[in-house]
Amino acid sequence: MDVLKKVPVREQDAKVRATNFEEVCLGYNKEEAMEEAARCINCKNAQCIKGCPVAINIPGFIEQVKNGNVEEAYKVIAESSALPAVCGRVCPQESQCEGKCIRGIKGEPVSIGKLERFVADSAREAGIVPEGAKEKKGKKKRERNSDIKEKTLQRWGMRLRFLRRCMKQAAFWYMEYRNSVYRKRTW
Repeated sequence: MDVLKKVPVREQDAKVRATNFEEVCLGYNKEEAMEEAARCINCKNAQCIKGCPVAINIPGFIEQVKNGNVEEAYKVIAESSALPAVCGRVCPQESQCEGKCIRGIKGEPVSIGKLERFVADSAREAGIVPEGAKEKKGKKKRERNSDIKEKTLQRWGMRLRFLRRCMKQAAFWYMEYRNSVYRKRTW
């Protein structure tokens, strides 16, 4: 195993994918995921967490994948992200978490998105359901109708002031144009 290169991801054959609408990328199986997770060096100051918009504990879930514990890895991801399967497929990891990966300085970064996708898909297949919130944060303070009306009036007031200013300028330039045209004509 070369630790500087990513474990290649399985894909559908071109002839097969030309006849269906399934995903082209098949993702990792358990052995491939564990091999890719073994490439992570568990940095003390993990830059990948700083690059992640939802601040997933990436070294924590990769450590669980490395040990083969998919359920614990899913729990670590579920602490921060409600949609790990979507993030593993859609999120631009190359410029975010993988872009900050220290392993990527020499060699290729760890395939964080593919590992996240593997964990989410494996959890779904195993029937693992994310836990609900342990404590309620309390009700959010609703805005009163008077506050909403006031903000709306402020917005419209700013728009009206802007329109009045534009109208004055337009009237000024129209008068300038009209005066210049009529001066040139001789009746």
